[in-house]
Amino acid sequence: MIEVIAHDDPVAPSWTVASGFGAKAAWYRNLRATPTATIITGARRREVVAHFPTSEEGGRLMTQYAVRHPLVARKLSSFMGFEVTDGSAQEYRRVGESIPFVRFEPTDRD
Repeated sequence: MIEVIAHDDPVAPSWTVASGFGAKAAWYRNLRATPTATIITGARRREVVAHFPTSEEGGRLMTQYAVRHPLVARKLSSFMGFEVTDGSAQEYRRVGESIPFVRFEPTDRD
């Protein structure tokens, strides 16, 4: 399972995803070994390079995601085995620090 956590501006696009099955997911391990890939966004194929945010960045990403999508953030956390009791920023930061994230950046900047 892959959940899009952030999609940045259309001028310099990037897509950040969370690995719902953790670092053991085959697609995640494959990107760690070879960070170039092709993704499809809408009807467009894009050549991308995968970058791997630090755990600190992961905490920030998950906190921001939880503000925008509180119900989905709680469900995603639960699905991944993390207990979220009060839904605070500190809780989501803790969860995000343990989730493997991948940021895809296009190799072409047309």
